[in-house]
Amino acid sequence: MERDAFWTLHLSPDELYLLVALLRLPLPLVPQDPFTGTDDDTQRRLQRAQASLAARGYIQDGADDAVTVDVAVAAFVEAVCAPVCTWVLSAVHADGTLVERHIHQAALLTIEQESPAENRVSLTAVRDRGVLARRVRSVLRLYGVETAPGEPFTLERAMLDGIRDAALEGGAAECLQQLAGCGVPEAEASAFASALCDIRTSGSLMILARAGDTIRSRGYLGWMVGARGGWLIEYGDGQDPSPVRFAPASGESIMATVEEWLGR
Repeated sequence: MERDAFWTLHLSPDELYLLVALLRLPLPLVPQDPFTGTDDDTQRRLQRAQASLAARGYIQDGADDAVTVDVAVAAFVEAVCAPVCTWVLSAVHADGTLVERHIHQAALLTIEQESPAENRVSLTAVRDRGVLARRVRSVLRLYGVETAPGEPFTLERAMLDGIRDAALEGGAAECLQQLAGCGVPEAEASAFASALCDIRTSGSLMILARAGDTIRSRGYLGWMVGARGGWLIEYGDGQDPSPVRFAPASGESIMATVEEWLGR
């Protein structure tokens, strides 16, 4: 995987936020601001972060007590804090493992952000869209997933909570009843209820655009896999009141759709 990357920058959350402050950038979407302790504790952590960054050559003292940031490091952090858009990718695998990636598109850089450990943030510069697609496919792990039976159908957003609650509390029979009441044909309702009550793996992709301090959603895509195959779930953007579309989909078609969204 590393051959696909220009460079990976490993930072602690403290180091990332110190760099954000030094560069006077807006706060990144994640991780959360780590400086929630006392003033003395925050000061000690900032000093440790500054010493660690200086030891690796990422920052250095300049004239008049100014601190300068390495140009490449600054470009990485700026891409995270002020991207053209960010794709938030999340997947829950069959073994319960949660994997998250934040993919930031800046003018000249595509940065893939992950937090492989509690006290580390990894920022990887990805060479091109083809490389990004391969890296995302390895995260999704949807190889070999078959298409669920049936045809696409839609549901009003207001109906979704009741259907989810029925699946959690009443099982497949209650969920099937709710879906039938919403007008979903029997074959599709049966396959979808089966998946919703026994999700093997699931995921989502959200597109966020940032303008100053304002962050808005440009689209939201989901998917899930049950015993009878996969489903693709299209929500539209955050302002779109249109019904949600549920379409039987193979793992390959889900991954292809995710790749298409990463090109938006």
